[in-house]
Amino acid sequence: MSWLSSLRPHALALSSLLIALTALFYNGYRQELTEANRNRRQAGFELLQALAGLQAVSDFAHFRRDQAQGDPIQGWMYVTTIRDLAFVVGPELQAPADNIFSVWQQHWQALRDDPQAERQISAAIQQMRQQLRAELKALQ
Repeated sequence: MSWLSSLRPHALALSSLLIALTALFYNGYRQELTEANRNRRQAGFELLQALAGLQAVSDFAHFRRDQAQGDPIQGWMYVTTIRDLAFVVGPELQAPADNIFSVWQQHWQALRDDPQAERQISAAIQQMRQQLRAELKALQ
């Protein structure tokens, strides 16, 4: 008991140290979480822009038959960007991103003339957009 009685005069200092260390570790944890959410949010906004760009390419190709703004090469750029950024936002978006890639791969050549191709591509884009909005809304 002699060691316990020797700690008693330092109880306030020890409890202050314990509180300070706890606060330091909690602050570090919160900063990590905040940074992760910031990265996910930024990637999500980039994904929304890429989804909008792909939808624009699809619309220009199908409805206006504009070869400049409806260029499938630009579509491939958006599709690969979407697939590459999806994992940053969350693993839940990998499947819809892979679906967009697959749908684009199957239908891009028929996009100008086939309404079904345009509907398939637009549906895949809309599905991912809805899921992405839900993911962004769920961030802390």
